[in-house]
Amino acid sequence: MAQTNIELNEQFIKALDLMESSAKNVFITGKAGTGKSTLLKHFRENAQKKLAILAPTGTAAVNIKGQTIHSFFGFKPDVTFESIKTI
Repeated sequence: MAQTNIELNEQFIKALDLMESSAKNVFITGKAGTGKSTLLKHFRENAQKKLAILAPTGTAAVNIKGQTIHSFFGFKPDVTFESIKTI
């Protein structure tokens, strides 16, 4: 598959730098077509760290070549915020 050239604009570079230089979890959100999947693909291909790329739905997980949150953590399908017991 041929690699597509991507525009490394200021926001893209800032996000990449944050993800690479931080030890914190990063939540990526935005409207359709804003480059979320492109950012994650580029980061996965160039990152120097171990990654867990998660999505809330199966379709989103397939699009980013990641896993659903439920699958990653081994949650059963019926696990919701409301069903979790709090301490």
